[in-house]
Amino acid sequence: MRIHLLLSLVLLATPGLGAKEKSKAAAKTSSPVPAADLSAAKSGANAAGTARAENDKRAAAAAVPAKPAPAPACERCVAVYGDTRTGEEIHKTIVKQLLAAKPTVVLHTGDFVDKGDKTDQWKSSLSITKDLRAATAFYPIFGNHDVGKDSGATPFFEAFPALAGQHWYSFERWGTRFIGIDTEAPLAPGTTQYAWLEGKLASRSLNDRAVVFMHDTVFSSGYHGASEKTKDLPALFEKYKVSLVFTGHDHVYERSEKDGVVYVVTGGGGAPLYPKDKKNPYSKFFASKNHYCMLSITPDAMRVEAFTPDGKKLDEVIIKK
Repeated sequence: MRIHLLLSLVLLATPGLGAKEKSKAAAKTSSPVPAADLSAAKSGANAAGTARAENDKRAAAAAVPAKPAPAPACERCVAVYGDTRTGEEIHKTIVKQLLAAKPTVVLHTGDFVDKGDKTDQWKSSLSITKDLRAATAFYPIFGNHDVGKDSGATPFFEAFPALAGQHWYSFERWGTRFIGIDTEAPLAPGTTQYAWLEGKLASRSLNDRAVVFMHDTVFSSGYHGASEKTKDLPALFEKYKVSLVFTGHDHVYERSEKDGVVYVVTGGGGAPLYPKDKKNPYSKFFASKNHYCMLSITPDAMRVEAFTPDGKKLDEVIIKK
């Protein structure tokens, strides 16, 4: 009697049920659930509903594109130097310092040798850098002295077969696009290399910085001064917000800044040093000293440090993103 009464109450309390639904309700109550278990079932239903809501929230959050992870930071991970030529003892000392510093990448701004046709000079340079090249990702670029009068670029590419004959190239590390260009090849607007360079600068992500390295100077107070070959590049660098440009050619250390771009002449790898000889309105620091540079990269900034061969700091600049 009590069962039938309960069934009647359930049916009365279930609005909108049709005949089939009433039959299902009767079937469900044909095996009565103790009150305590009904309470537990209700709690379980609430918990399940809460869990579904949480899952829905997580699914909605997952549907929103996540912000890209910041580029990893690196401390003194890139070494830069150039114009080593026949200054073998200075070159050896710099290489020793770099092996101790353990950079991941080394950029050489050219003029490995004094005369590109001299096989013995190439052998000596490659012997000095052998361990450094084995321990790092070593990226060389042409200098004017590396091109032989008779042999042209052949000895350079024989020395660095991994380049596979590429006169200019790029690679990416730490959220930064590094671009090596050949100042012995035409660089004016309308040339193949200029179009390639602009394409590389324009195609990078907005979050990616750009570091360019080459041999001839852009701005310099040294013997050569500002190179005629590179005169069209500052406007391109400013347009595409290049952060940093490394050059060689003048055997000095100099840091210049123009319209948000930092230019570093790092030509103190061993070749005879030059005095301050030309006017450079953008110069911030100048030293006629042998040296090498170290580059650190964080998501928010880059730091360039210049050191003498004995490891003493010469200059430092922080470039904010």
